[in-house]
Amino acid sequence: MGIGKYTGELAAYLAEHGFELHVVTTPPYYPEWKIKDGYSGWRYRKESAEKMTVYRCPLWVPHRPSDLSRIPHLMSFPLSSFPVMLAQIGLETRLDHLCYSHFVPAHPLPGWRLVFAARSAGFIQDFELDAALNLGMLPGIFPGRAFERFILTRFDRVSTISESMLKLALQKGVAEENGILFPNWVDTHLIFPFSDPKDSLRHELGIPEGKVIVLYSGSMGAKQGLENSLHTAQPRENTDIVFVFLR
Repeated sequence: MGIGKYTGELAAYLAEHGFELHVVTTPPYYPEWKIKDGYSGWRYRKESAEKMTVYRCPLWVPHRPSDLSRIPHLMSFPLSSFPVMLAQIGLETRLDHLCYSHFVPAHPLPGWRLVFAARSAGFIQDFELDAALNLGMLPGIFPGRAFERFILTRFDRVSTISESMLKLALQKGVAEENGILFPNWVDTHLIFPFSDPKDSLRHELGIPEGKVIVLYSGSMGAKQGLENSLHTAQPRENTDIVFVFLR
């Protein structure tokens, strides 16, 4: 999952550069939709990882995820994480509360900043509720929009990754002075074609040097709209273009 990988690596970076991090999260379960061996979906667990203190909270994971079962799945986390967040009150250091999510209503309530006397920021990587409603995965009268607006307007700052998503956040009630554009796209100074072809994905997949590769790497669900890419990738006269889909 891109969001999980990105957030985990960012947390490790911050911890490595002197920030004291307390991570409140779930047991690992994605993309298999099954709690990883050695973890429990019903018990709390505290562990240390890369100079961070990690609290793993109970999470309900449906055996067969469906459109509607995802709602209690996602909402089980803010409920189970509430006592863990309250326990942080005893910490001597002042807390800053930073939330990462793709499903805004599942954010731990940013109103907790009033309890902690801390600043609260939300980083939105995806407006998944809008995607689910637009695809007809949820009833049109689903009350999540009002709760989403409540959550977004309680953050001190809300950042997201594209201009269109920032515009949507403002339409949802975020004050213009509180909205931040914070892209996390590829840094082409760090990610670039290998000079040695033997080290490349092209070599690993056996794709000749003369072929042009169209690469998609990421989640493959209904909201990604990959059927458009698959239609484009249908057999054609120009065989010099190779489509590669990686999950």
